[in-house]
Amino acid sequence: SLNDLATMYKNQGRYAEAEPLYKRSLAIREKALGPEHIEVATTLGSLVSLCMEQKHYAEAAPLADRAVTILDRGGGSPARRFRAYYQRAEVEWSLARQAAAVADLQQSMDLAEEQRALARIIHRGFGFAAEVV
Repeated sequence: SLNDLATMYKNQGRYAEAEPLYKRSLAIREKALGPEHIEVATTLGSLVSLCMEQKHYAEAAPLADRAVTILDRGGGSPARRFRAYYQRAEVEWSLARQAAAVADLQQSMDLAEEQRALARIIHRGFGFAAEVV
């Protein structure tokens, strides 16, 4: 997919080639799935990652905000929401917004605990004896 190709370019440090692919992937997903779809948030997260690697923190901030909003409204899994909040905390910290970063880190920790609780329920549902830690 375009997103995968963009990620490959990003991982190779070919940022100028990665960015238009991520943006095209975002536009396609928004048109095909709607602007509030969870997969749109995934692509936004990829764009945030690209911006962060280039130290374009101010550009990353609204993208990270939008990803969190989409996942909160759209019922994203605790694991996906954890990643979005954690990523936004990194952006906020890089912009010297420590209070916002700490709040997002706390939210990500709460979501990690929620995911852990879900894993316990699933684990028990399959009849496993060992406890999930």
